[in-house]
Amino acid sequence: MKKSKAAVILAVILAAFVGLAYYASIILSSTGIGEDMSIPLGLDLSGGVSITYQVVDENPSAEDMSDTIYKLQKRVDSYSTEASVYQVGDDRITVEIPGVQDANQILEDLGNPGSLEFQMPDGTVFMTGDMVADAQAATQTDTYGNKEYVVALKLTDEGAKIFGEVTSENIGKNLPIVYDGETISYPRVQTAITGGEAQITGMADFEEAETLATQIRIGSLSLQLSELESSV
Repeated sequence: MKKSKAAVILAVILAAFVGLAYYASIILSSTGIGEDMSIPLGLDLSGGVSITYQVVDENPSAEDMSDTIYKLQKRVDSYSTEASVYQVGDDRITVEIPGVQDANQILEDLGNPGSLEFQMPDGTVFMTGDMVADAQAATQTDTYGNKEYVVALKLTDEGAKIFGEVTSENIGKNLPIVYDGETISYPRVQTAITGGEAQITGMADFEEAETLATQIRIGSLSLQLSELESSV
């Protein structure tokens, strides 16, 4: 009788233990604890780059800060999909890129804000990236009814004036677009462009157009930045 009673008690304890373990497994699963393959690692765990910039310009506007953050984010996205750029206070910007291998090279790359130039056929610079208000990839239909991929440019007032004069004098010639010393596009002037808007054609697909548009758009930062501190 005592053995039977002891067996029943033991069975109840075991059942309770199994139930508790099952409940715990549900809690662990629902909270994501233990699912280590999908949890993004921060800089402390995965390594990476953290750099804080001080804006050199006095009293930067909210628009300039926002635009600079956007452009920096576009640049660091190529290093990691988990990279982040955010504002600290009124005049500082922090960049964090977890999980990268060549951290020192990235610091060097980010220290160069990028230089975008529009050049004459002989290499003379006639316009810089700060005269481009926007650049977007787009699709349109050509005269034969075929889809073509283009980059649509919008210029500032100053840029529109200069671009109009240069294109009027260089119809049929190529005007290189150069980013950090590398020619990223070599468009031919088909007609004078005086309205402040232009299109670059000849892209093989939308991805190529988007890449060129991004390079033009972020080629020149709105603000001058000075490195305040960094860690790798």
